[in-house]
Formats: sequence, structure tokens, C-alpha cells
Amino acid sequence: MRSLPVPIPAADDDKVIEALCEDPIFARGRQEWRAAYAAYRAVGGDPWAIDPLDVEKNLRDTRYKLYDGRRNSADLRAIRDDPRLNSCPMCGSPVIGSLDHYLPRATYSEFSIMRANLVPACMHCNSSTKGKTHRGDAEPERFIHPYFDAWADGPVWQVEIDGPYHAATFRPAPNPDLGEPRMTLVSFHLKNVLGKQFKISTVHLWANYHRTLAVNLDDYALDAVVARIDKDRQIAEITAGTNSWEAAFLRGLRATAPAIEHVRTRLLEFVGHG
Repeated sequence: MRSLPVPIPAADDDKVIEALCEDPIFARGRQEWRAAYAAYRAVGGDPWAIDPLDVEKNLRDTRYKLYDGRRNSADLRAIRDDPRLNSCPMCGSPVIGSLDHYLPRATYSEFSIMRANLVPACMHCNSSTKGKTHRGDAEPERFIHPYFDAWADGPVWQVEIDGPYHAATFRPAPNPDLGEPRMTLVSFHLKNVLGKQFKISTVHLWANYHRTLAVNLDDYALDAVVARIDKDRQIAEITAGTNSWEAAFLRGLRATAPAIEHVRTRLLEFVGHG
């Protein structure tokens, strides 16, 4: 979950259409195709504002297949393998290396190879619920768009930690400072992009964070523990991303005083001060 620059200028995306329309099968839909690209940019890919083009099945299927022949091209690899990415822009996972259609090409074949519709992602985001739907039951439920939702560069979520803390449970939740309609949008996004690996990662962080504190602290007073949580969150935001799993976990921990007390108790037991 983060904001990224659109991979190529709009004019260059449109040139791809013009080149393809030298083929008669595409030429007859040129104007509608270009208009669809313009509409996509105007509303930032919002699926509540864009209806799929109603075209004959042969043209729809041919547009759908355009991506298959280009998925390993140099320009698409550059989006997928961008070395500046430190976590999945869709879910915050530390694993990336895939490419996802923001609006699914099965529904919107006209955006099959539109660069503004192709976002870097992890394999889970590309094959999970995110790959099967594009919006919720009611507006504004949709996914965060890495290219058009610039506000996603700020902290948009945290992991809420519920007791009893010896068997804690974890809930991804939108940042309460977002306000509506973004809180509803982020709630939908979190529900549909976070899966089993997120749960495993969070359980692991919770089970071992007191050991991390033991390595980094000499003073085990509450104020020192709180200050270290703040520092670890800042490090996670810089190295893994503002909305990475680790950063969201540490934001949630910092906001939950009883959870901090539990971690500190485990820390004291671990270092032999209990």
C-alpha cells in the first residue's frame, strides 16, 4: 500500500493503441479504446466510474490475450522488478515480483496492457481475492490504486492487537485519522488483500518482538521500551515501507498500552529480570 508514479506518460500508452490499430481487428474500435484510456485516467481507475466496453466477444478475447504475449517484455519487467520497491504496493508484503491488473482484464479487456492499469504486486495479491474482484458491494468499496491514490503514501492502516495477550488475536484496521470515505475504502482493501501469510507473519512478530527488544535495549523501563517501539517503527517505515506489515504491526502495538505491558513483561522474563 503506497503511491507510485505511473510507469509511462499517457501519450506513450496511447501510442501502443495506435500501433496495434494498424491491425484491422483492432482498428474498428480505436476511438472507443482511446476514450476508455482517457476515462480511466480522469477517474483514477475507479471501478465505480468506469463500465467495461461492450464489444463483440472476438475483439474482447483478442484484447485480453495481448498481455500474454507481453508479460515478459522488458517494459513490463521494469514495472514488476523495480528495485525501488521495498514491499508489495498492494498489501505491504515483503515479497514482490509479480504484476497485477488493477482492473481485471477478464472484465476490462481494453486495459489488458495499459501501463496505468498494471501495478507491481506479490504473487498472493495477483492470485487471491484481489484477482477475482475489482470492487465491493457499494461505493466507495474498491482497492487502493498505487498510481492514483497519492494519500496512500501516508500510514493508512495498523494491526490492532486484542487480548488476552498470552493468546493475542490480530485485526488489520484502517488508520482512524483517515476519515470517510477512505476508511471504508481501506477496510475493503485490507479485507481482500491480506491472507494467510500476513497472519503467520504477525504471529511471528508478536511471539518474538521481546527478543528484538532484548538485543536493542539496556534499559527495560517502560519509557525506554516505548521509545524503542517508536524507533523500530521508523526503521520499518524507511526500510520496508510506511504500510509494510512490520510498520503496521508496530503502529498497532504502540497504540495499545496493555499489549506494550505484556511485551515488556516477556522481555523482563527473557533477560532474567522477572
